[in-house]
Amino acid sequence: DALPLAAMQCVLVGAATLGIASATAGAAPWDLPFGKLLLPKADASSFFEAWAVPATVAYTGIWGTAATIWIEATVLKRLPIVD
Repeated sequence: DALPLAAMQCVLVGAATLGIASATAGAAPWDLPFGKLLLPKADASSFFEAWAVPATVAYTGIWGTAATIWIEATVLKRLPIVD
């Protein structure tokens, strides 16, 4: 089944991304400002400005990573093995 492979790849991508964010910020993973990144901006002038960062994080995290890995694993298991 392609789902366990996709899940493992998503965990590894998430861990690597968290490590990179930690190294870039110079802080431990638990000290990163997740509230500022994932919550809508309170003083935004429009709905779209308020949700720009959370929507981008959701799109790249959920669709860009998980769905792509799952589709790739599903397709590769149907391809014939060739030397």
